[in-house]
Amino acid sequence: MKRTFEDVTKYVELESQNKCKVLSAKPEYKFNDLGMEVCVWNVKTDNDGDWWVVEGDEVPMNLYSQSAYYFGADEAYSFHMGLMKRMRVEQEKFSSEDFVRGVTLGTDIAPQLFRKLKNVAQLIDSAHEVEDFQSIGVQCREILIELGNYIYVPDMATNGEQPQKSNFKQKVELFLQFYLKGSENSDYRSMIKKLTESTWEYACKITHSSKATFYEHHPV
Repeated sequence: MKRTFEDVTKYVELESQNKCKVLSAKPEYKFNDLGMEVCVWNVKTDNDGDWWVVEGDEVPMNLYSQSAYYFGADEAYSFHMGLMKRMRVEQEKFSSEDFVRGVTLGTDIAPQLFRKLKNVAQLIDSAHEVEDFQSIGVQCREILIELGNYIYVPDMATNGEQPQKSNFKQKVELFLQFYLKGSENSDYRSMIKKLTESTWEYACKITHSSKATFYEHHPV
């Protein structure tokens, strides 16, 4: 995907640790020796130094400091393409099913949840744009809602008032009160409740984020 001046400027300012402003950004070199057009941009900022930004067809955008190890556009390009090649090799080895079995420690879970978790794992591995990560956030929320429906039964509501179908947090709370009764389990109830609430809030944050990246979404 080819990027514009606005794309490159926004990317550098977003990635900057010093909240910099881009003073100038121009395409320095274009390469086509690997069957795809890749552009190296020369970017200068007000307080975060100068950068090479590499982007192009089927190549994720990344930046490299001109004051560190990547002194020239050619070096930045060569390093970037070598890194992308290694990433593709790793992606070819990636198995969403093995990933889900790993993070769930091999625990048996409902088939429909396992299928949706595999789908999200595959999406995370291939996501690049903000919209991709927002979509993942939506699906994570749907998985949590389905998990709540899967573990909850009406008898858990001792007062007879049933939670809404999509109220994941309340269903988990009723589940905990049902299975972890008594003061001796209060700490466990509190810890699990905090974990489920933060998981729900995290999925919601990604869903509505306008600048979500792989690094923000990877822990999900």
